[in-house]
This record gives sequence, C-alpha cells and structure tokens, in this order.
Amino acid sequence: ADFLATGHYVKNVYDAQTRSYHLKKADDLNKDQSYFLFSMAQKELPFLLFPLGGLTKSQVREIARAHGLPTADKKESMEICFIPDNNYASFISEKTLTQEEQKKYSGKILDQSGKQLGQHEGFFKYTIGQRKGLGVFQADPLYVTRVDQTTKDVTVGGKEDLLSGGLIAKDVNWLTLPRSPDISVRIRYRHKGVKAFLNDSWKEHLREQDGSVKTDRIQVLFEQKQSAVTPGQAAVFYEGDTLLGGGWIAQSCH
Repeated sequence: ADFLATGHYVKNVYDAQTRSYHLKKADDLNKDQSYFLFSMAQKELPFLLFPLGGLTKSQVREIARAHGLPTADKKESMEICFIPDNNYASFISEKTLTQEEQKKYSGKILDQSGKQLGQHEGFFKYTIGQRKGLGVFQADPLYVTRVDQTTKDVTVGGKEDLLSGGLIAKDVNWLTLPRSPDISVRIRYRHKGVKAFLNDSWKEHLREQDGSVKTDRIQVLFEQKQSAVTPGQAAVFYEGDTLLGGGWIAQSCH
C-alpha cells in the first residue's frame, strides 16, 4: 500500500520550506481528533491521508447519503461502543475480575488531611473529579482528588482541591518542536485547551529514537489553574492549530 487513509478529523499539511509535515486541527473543531494522534512520527506522516479534515460532520453525512451508505444517519457513539451504558467499573468487575480479585483493589476513602471517611471496593471505580457514587457524605459536595494505585486509597475534597497550576508529563513525543516555551495544552479530549509554559529543562532531555523526537519528562505550567488534572490521561501540546506532540500525565502540580 502506498498510503493509509483514516476517518480522523485532522489535517496533514506539508511545509515545503521546512520539508516536513504538520498535523493541524480539523476545520470542524467540534470533531477535531488531533488530540489522539500525538504519538505519531514524522516518518509516518507522508503516507497518511485524512480526507475528513476539511469537512464538517454534516457534510460527511451528506456524502454518505449520496452514496447510499447505511451509516449515513447512524447515531454517533460518544464512548467505547462495547461498554454498556458507559459503565466502565461494572465492565471491569464483571468481565475481568473475580470477587476475590476485586478485594485486592479495595481501600480507604480519605479526606485531605488523611482522615478515613469510609471504605471502597475498588479504586478502579473512581476517577479524578468524580462527584457521584463516592459512598461518603458531607454537607458540602465532595470530589475525588486523588487515586493512589499503590496504597489503593482514594482521597476526596472540595471543588477547590481539584485545581492544579501545572503538570508533569512523561514519555513525550514531538512531531514538531515548539518555537517558544509558550504553548497551549489540552489535558483531556473534550478540554478546550489552556495557555501554558514549558519549563526550559525539557530542551536538555531531547533525544531521537527511530526517527522520532522524545523527551522523558517535562513540567508544564498553566496560565490559569485547571480542574481535575488526571494522571494517565494524555497532555497534548499545540502552537495555534498545529499539533506539537504530547505525553502522559504523571502528576499534577499545585
């Protein structure tokens, strides 16, 4: 095969001046999927086609109807299609863990001072920012602020306890190197992005591997504090509409 075409909403643009390719946000920003492609390498981009990058979802549906495709009016799947009712915790419990195995993931529910408020039956049932189904109650709303996979403890607190001034990202992949430390970063797919600043130390750790440019760890400081910075999610960097790259959130910085 000479090329691979995918249905991602993203644009692949060749820059004749630098003789390199740049992934850019789709014209339909509501459907833009550049966030998911941060781990690509420059050597792969010449062989990738993204025909939907310049189209809106409604235009794609019109084309599908014109060609008599049965999916033209199919309802969109916003989550993983094989998870019933988007209930990830139940899927993991029922499909992958026995009752005995689930006990290994149980632990304490703590407040911000470390005081035990309750007990939970599996840390995988909780995510940063979660409010419902915590199993503990107070006069003011509580949110999950930390999930410790080592101790199995889940920490809860107020809405203000969710705020972070930055993050540490690991295993960072660069498609295009930033021209300045001032960038924007998205900390989850539906996140609109926030202006941020890259700590200069990232330049000292640049390395090339199999044609890719990598950084082991970098610190990112937000212009404004962000809520629910979640370890394990992708932090993806942009300069305008150009995807620079991204890595995995290792921890939040308060």
